[in-house]
Amino acid sequence: MSTCITNCGRPVEDALLCSGCWGEVEQALRSVSWLADELEVTITKQARTGRGIGIATRASETPILFNAEARDRKDELRCTLVGWVRVLWEHYGTGRFDAEDTLEGLASWLLRHPSWCRMHPAADELWDELRDSIRRAVAIVDLAPGRIYLAPCTADLEDGEMCREELYGRENRSTARCRACGTEWDVNARRQWMLARVHHEHANSVQLSGLLAALGVEAAPSTIRTYVQQGRLKVRSRDQRGKPQYRVGDLLEILFPTDHDLTKTAA
Repeated sequence: MSTCITNCGRPVEDALLCSGCWGEVEQALRSVSWLADELEVTITKQARTGRGIGIATRASETPILFNAEARDRKDELRCTLVGWVRVLWEHYGTGRFDAEDTLEGLASWLLRHPSWCRMHPAADELWDELRDSIRRAVAIVDLAPGRIYLAPCTADLEDGEMCREELYGRENRSTARCRACGTEWDVNARRQWMLARVHHEHANSVQLSGLLAALGVEAAPSTIRTYVQQGRLKVRSRDQRGKPQYRVGDLLEILFPTDHDLTKTAA
């Protein structure tokens, strides 16, 4: 029995690319539907990564802010997808070509032809180039500010397993879509769920401030220390260095004394 063309050492039968390596490509390609939208947000003035530049359109001379590097990563990704779609079609294709000329459409076309991808003589290059191009595009999106962490996805998958992909949203959007499985989540509901899960956690003032900020609740470390000095917030434990730690729920009750709906605190 032969081994995978990528030299991963796994056996293959009736293909050059093993199921494990194809699984990596498949996961990357499935993330393109999420990635296409995020790249557009990052490219335009809707998001700034600190690398945007100002230009003027020839027609109106109106300044437009955009992220040049994100645009380059999108163009690079499109070229990679188009290139492999063309290579596979020229090698195996017959009949009418049916790939939609969008990032999502091209990725979807590749996903519909797993045997072509796995059997092509250059399957190792496909495995390397697709993953690398998608990873580079994801990296530029991950630099964008305004992104919020929303915990692992936890959506139920068709195989009975649970999606464990880390879920991220944006401050100016009401929903977040998992980059792996495509499930959409309500951001406020997700933040409410996360706040409920950390209600009994202990953290020092700096950690507590950062934790709540990530969940949409503003409380500066100095504000937390003021509450302690006023006797309103009690020390619940101490960390290994002896720093006082406070309970998340205690601080939330101070910040929102009559608000028992955590959705409002996360809005």
